[in-house]
Amino acid sequence: MNRFAACSNCARAFVPAARFRRRPCAMRSRALQTISINHHLYEVHMSARPITDVLRHIGGGVFLDSASDEMQALVNAVDTSGKSGTLTLTIAVKKATRGGAMHIAGKVSVKKPADEPMEAMLFATPEGNLIAEDPRQQKLDLKQVPGASDAPPSALKTA
Repeated sequence: MNRFAACSNCARAFVPAARFRRRPCAMRSRALQTISINHHLYEVHMSARPITDVLRHIGGGVFLDSASDEMQALVNAVDTSGKSGTLTLTIAVKKATRGGAMHIAGKVSVKKPADEPMEAMLFATPEGNLIAEDPRQQKLDLKQVPGASDAPPSALKTA
């Protein structure tokens, strides 16, 4: 009994294959692999390895750990400021000179929300200096009133 299989990603129908082989699919991002189930051969898509498995190998795991630390710092900064920020992971892939190996390099970039600028209101003098008190405003000669206390009244009357 021959069975037919269909690719769920590209909806291409496959007939049982006579022998094990790999060939490119119409999707081009995955290869087809022939597998045997109950003595019948079927062509199926090979699954991709999760990217987190690859990221764990960059720098012996330090890359992924530093990305996690930067993400935590970014979340705290966004929570504090209420403004948005970004975390960018850059993965560079380069073919090694021999042996079919690949050289993978990773970089973490963080753009945290900008801090609010510190402000002060100062007044300009005719000489071009800045001072905290308005030079055009007259100063009041304030004095302490004898017998006055800074303590609140002991008993308050209510209606």
